[in-house]
Parts: sequence; C-alpha cells; structure tokens
Amino acid sequence: MIHSNIVIRGTGICAERLIRQMNALDKEWLSCILCFVDHDPRVHGTIFHDKPVMSDDNIDWHERNFLYIIALGDGERVVKELQSDKNLVYGNDIITYQDYLSRMYRKYLKGTELVTSLLAWECSDEGWDGLHNLCRTHDVVDVLTCLYQIYQGNIGKVMPIIEHNVIPAPEHRNIKTVGLYVYAYGGGGAERVVSLLIPRFTSIGYRVILITQIQNELNEYSLLNDVQRITLSNQMKDEPEKYFRQWQDIFSSYHLDALCLHLPYEGEVFFFTALLAKLCGLRVIGENHTSCINFVRQRGGLRGHDRMYRILDGLVVLSRMDELFWSVFGCRTRYIPNPCPALPSSNSCHSKKNGRTIIWIGRRNQKYKRICDTVLIMREVLKKIPDAKLLIVGDKVNDADDARFFSLLQREKIESHIEICGWQKDVGSFYSFADVMLFTSPGEGFPMVVAEAMQHALPIVMYDLPYLELVRSGRGVISVKQGDICGAAEALTKVLCDEDVRKRLSLEALENIREFEHWNIDELWKDMLENGGGQNMNQDTGLMPTLLRELCDWENN
Repeated sequence: MIHSNIVIRGTGICAERLIRQMNALDKEWLSCILCFVDHDPRVHGTIFHDKPVMSDDNIDWHERNFLYIIALGDGERVVKELQSDKNLVYGNDIITYQDYLSRMYRKYLKGTELVTSLLAWECSDEGWDGLHNLCRTHDVVDVLTCLYQIYQGNIGKVMPIIEHNVIPAPEHRNIKTVGLYVYAYGGGGAERVVSLLIPRFTSIGYRVILITQIQNELNEYSLLNDVQRITLSNQMKDEPEKYFRQWQDIFSSYHLDALCLHLPYEGEVFFFTALLAKLCGLRVIGENHTSCINFVRQRGGLRGHDRMYRILDGLVVLSRMDELFWSVFGCRTRYIPNPCPALPSSNSCHSKKNGRTIIWIGRRNQKYKRICDTVLIMREVLKKIPDAKLLIVGDKVNDADDARFFSLLQREKIESHIEICGWQKDVGSFYSFADVMLFTSPGEGFPMVVAEAMQHALPIVMYDLPYLELVRSGRGVISVKQGDICGAAEALTKVLCDEDVRKRLSLEALENIREFEHWNIDELWKDMLENGGGQNMNQDTGLMPTLLRELCDWENN
C-alpha cells in the first residue's frame, strides 16, 4: 500500500486511535498525511496533529492520488456512501481505519516469529486446535494481542479460521471460583440481575469475584462482604496487551475456574475477552440480557454474534424464543429465567394508593426505553383523569435524551403531573404508592422491573412484546401495539378508573410471578457452570411463527 498522500476522515476517538497505533509502528507516518476531514464546520480551518482540518468540499476527488481513510465508528456506512457517490475503489482509494491498521500490522510485524506463526495458522486448516497449540508454545496474551492487532477486532474474519475444526464440547468440571463480569454494578437491569445472582452463587458453595469496568459507589447495588471486587483499569481498544494482561492476572491470582460474562452484545470486547478466558482454560458462560428481536432491531443486526457465541461453553438466554433462535446457529444455549427479587413484606402500603398514580421505572433512554412516549401518553391520560400522576424512577442515560424529554414535558405543560425520582437502590416504596405500571420498551429480555411490579401486585400496561416469558400468559398485563400512545393511555385510564379491573389484574400478576419464583435457578446455573450448555431437545418450536413474524415486521419497517 502506498504510504503517502493520506487523507483522514474524522478527528475524534477513532482518529486518535489510528494515529497512536501507526506512530508506534512508523514514527514518520504523520508526515504522509495531507489533511484531516470533518463534517463539523466548526473545526474547519483548525489544526489537528499539525495538519489542517478541511471539508469534503475541499477535496479534489478527480485526482485520486491519495488514500482516504475513514476513522469513524460507523466507517463502513460512510465507505458505502462515498463509494457510491465518488466511484471509489475500496482498498485503493478508500478504506476503514481498522482495515488499514490490519494491513499495516501485517506489513510491519510480519518478520516476528509469532506473527509469522499466526499468518501460517491463518492459511492452514488447523482452526481451534492450531490456535490452542500456539498458546502452548507462546504466551497467551502475546498471541491474543497479535491476533487482535492483525485482525483489528474483525470477528467475521477470525471466527471462520477458528472454526476450521470443531471447538470441543464442554465436559464436566468441578467449579469452585466464579468470576462475574458486568460493565458497571448499578443503574440497569443486567446489573440488578448480577446483584441477585451473587448471593445465589455463594449459597450453593461458589466463591464469587465481581469484575467491573467502572465503579461508582453512589449508584451501585449492595455487595456481600465476602465477595471480592475488581475494577479493570485498561480498555481493550486502546491498550489490548495491557487489557489482556490484567485479565490473565485476575484468572491466575484469584484462581478462577469459570467466567460468566454479562456483556455479550458488546461485540469485539466480549469476543476477545471470552476467547482469552477459554484459551486460559476457564469455563466460559455468557448471559444475553436482551431478546433476539431487540438484538436485530436495535443493535444493528447480529454483527457476528451468531458465530462468536459458538466459542462459549454455554449461553444463558431469557426466553424460550431466544433459546430456539440462537440454537439454530449452533450455540450451546439454555433458557434460565432471571432470579426474582425477595418478595415484598406483607404490609405493603396499600393504604397509600389513591387510584391515580402510575409508575415508570428504567433508564431515561429514548431508543431502548421510549422515555419520551411517557409524556405523550400522560397527556392523553390527563384529558380523562385530570389528577393523575406519573412517577419516573431511574437515572438519565445522556444529555440529549434528557433534553428532548424535558423539552417535550414543557411543551405539553404537564410538569406538575410527572415526578422525576432519579435512580433508587430500593424501589419498593415507589411500587407501594403506585396503582399501575407503564412499560414502554420496544424490546427486552427479562425486564426485572416487570417482575418486581408483579411481585407488588401491580397491573402493567405495556407495548406488546409477545415473546417475553413474563407476559406470554397475558395475566396481569394489558398490551397495546408498539408505539400506540392513545391505546396505552386508554388502557391506563381503564385500570385507574375501574377498581374491579385493577383488582383482577393485581391478582393475575401475583399468580403469574409465583410460577417464576418456583424455578430452581440455583440448580440450573450450577449445571450450566459445571457441565456447560447443550442442545435442548424439547424446544418450544411453537414459537417459530411469532419469531418469524417479529423478524419480518422488523425487516418491513
């Protein structure tokens, strides 16, 4: 590849990552850059790493005497657009920064013994066995670091090579120490699940190590005193060698037998962390905290997870539909419901209920929770119940969503009817005040707030999610079409105004959740950790029409 006349699109994190890695390979590389390009007009005319920042309009596309590197998070989309608009040839005229780095690592490190061995492995049919053997003759962290660098995290290129031969099925193991990884330990449903799994794991005899990427003592769930907590200090994309090394140190220092990853839709971070743990000899389990429908609808498609999940010893999913879906791809999948929180005390403050209070619990996020819909729904409710009130319990996700939410709230002039309660470690008292729960998520796996609402005998009005195990029976729930503002408002009005409906739904909710409380979660997890996952021969294939219908609706929309 010609190493001169380079134009880089982007001046953010990806551009910095490109510059940092290329400078480590070639200290003269910056002199090859003509300029940077950015869509933000505010930075045009500024200097970035001693080079001018320009607009695409300043580029002479007819010359074709430069390489245009896309250093953006959504680089593939931009490449397709420019290829179509400018008739560019990928690899010659235009390239993503990941593919460029991959080529450069191959070029500059090709002479090293380890990279030569990896490139030979790439061309062989040795697959998993060959990679495993490389880790016997070389340090596993060195192998994973080089693998990550020469593929730049491209799972779609790594997995087909690994799968040249079959990854061995898990065998029985005696597990003593389990590492539970979750990005943070407060503020969301996955974190709540981890906080409930920890005491269950310890009660059946496992030593538990909690591993997180960040720590925020003001916004976290309580942790048992005998559970050790580790906070990672390195990011894989910035310093892969240090990232892998800290994991290797954790595996050996704490004598981990198994690692359970609660971030399995985070792409390359999940994949390479799981791969490292497996190559280090650990039992590796992932839990997918969303549904397959939500996965493909809102997370950009499968993104290689249909292949990367196959390296796991087991994948825990939260619905029978997900069990069916991922098993089709050869993943060792098992449906295990989330543990239900402890039952509320019998003296729940029913006397505080006034038949006018709605509760909504979750992160104040628009894409994944549809927080702004609550304002529009409440506007319609107030037309028939002027003294109704909505309690919103949960922290903000980002400033943009919060600004949109509060702007809408001011526009509708209903601020006095919606109370923002923020994140709460204990939401029991809020359930006690409420008469009905509103749930507006467009997709979920096993929403803990729905389980908790049912335990508190709350009727639930929600957007239709027919695959959710918690609501498949329809008991305790009124479902309306996704995004149906008026339908949700009408259902809430019906529940608030009709005490008989409210009581019936309350009893149904309690009956429904008690069936889940009887699941032997401890034994299911113990079997998964010690024996791994497998093909369930009694899958609910009757869910196939629902699955196909949901996927077709997504494609058509």
